[in-house]
Amino acid sequence: MDSAIDFKGKDITLRSTMGPTLTIIDAWGNPDEVTVVKFGGGETEDCLLEGFTLMGGYIGFELSDPDEPTAAGIYGAGSSASIRNCIIAENHDGTTISNLHGDILYCDILYNTSLTVADRVTLYNCDGRIAYNLFEDNITGANRGLVTECSGLIENNIIANNILNAGIFDYYNDAVVRYNTIYRNINTRPTFSGNVDDGGTYISNIDWNNAVSGADPGLDVTYTISNVSIPGTGNIMGDPMLADPDNGDYTLLPGSPCLDTADNVNHPSDDFVGNKRPVDMTNRQTNLLMPGNISLDYTVDLDDIIIMIDNWLRTDCPCDGADIYPPGGDGVIDLMDFNVLSEYWLTDDATFDIGAYELQSNNLRFGLEQQKILSNFNEFNGEVSVYYGRYT
Repeated sequence: MDSAIDFKGKDITLRSTMGPTLTIIDAWGNPDEVTVVKFGGGETEDCLLEGFTLMGGYIGFELSDPDEPTAAGIYGAGSSASIRNCIIAENHDGTTISNLHGDILYCDILYNTSLTVADRVTLYNCDGRIAYNLFEDNITGANRGLVTECSGLIENNIIANNILNAGIFDYYNDAVVRYNTIYRNINTRPTFSGNVDDGGTYISNIDWNNAVSGADPGLDVTYTISNVSIPGTGNIMGDPMLADPDNGDYTLLPGSPCLDTADNVNHPSDDFVGNKRPVDMTNRQTNLLMPGNISLDYTVDLDDIIIMIDNWLRTDCPCDGADIYPPGGDGVIDLMDFNVLSEYWLTDDATFDIGAYELQSNNLRFGLEQQKILSNFNEFNGEVSVYYGRYT
């Protein structure tokens, strides 16, 4: 099968300098089946694709070669490569991302369709960390879930306004699904569904206003709010009081029953302002970053210090994301911002209580100011093939 980019098993960092809205890889126009990005299978966690729009992949109803993969957007081939801060949109008649076991972080996954084939979904067999993503307005086949047979950590995602396959289907029941907001999807299976054998963890999610809310009997669902009754510890039937979800604001309003009611295991006992409490159910808005995680990696570290120093005392922010205090920023990079960074020094965002720190909800969606980091093409040496594409 052709592809716009083929990593051929090599550990390469491919990063745009202008961000996904200005750097587009469009595979549309190829006469045969084409996936936008293909990995060879040997890539490790040192392989990274960051900052692109990936669009125009197409598989079709029947493959010319039935042994070829059915991923229109990204085919991982079992590799551990990671995808970060990408827009993956308008790929058709194939699974959007499949067989990728690295992390999928800070991505907008939008307007992908696979309606002609019932078992093609949006994410299939992706076993890394799937976090801080927006899944919206996708149309998939009706047999499974929008996220299907992904056995890793699925957390802090927004899944909204998708059609047919719109929930999380964990056939092998070995995923950890937590702090997700799943809202107003037209789904044909329950929001949480699977093989209902032992295993699988569903904790602190919002399941609201979906066509088929709830969970398959036997799944271990706890500390979750839904518009239907779900058996399990800490579950609530009620309105989560999302601020303005129809316009993309999933913040919890004051008085929400989700506030301070989630399980507190592996999270700080107090929040950013010093309130000792459990964390809130789910993330409070889409695509949040830990305070101080300016460089968009996992940890507050030297990379973040360097960015803050480069912008010190600037007053024309957003300043490469260094304006982190107060929440939402005040337009100035000063000691208050540095104090926040130092408080979270060497903290990993996998364990950060994101519900305690209220950032603006449009940080990463369509308009993130990119860091001024040059792409690393030193290892190309002809190993990555580009057959089709539009680069702007």
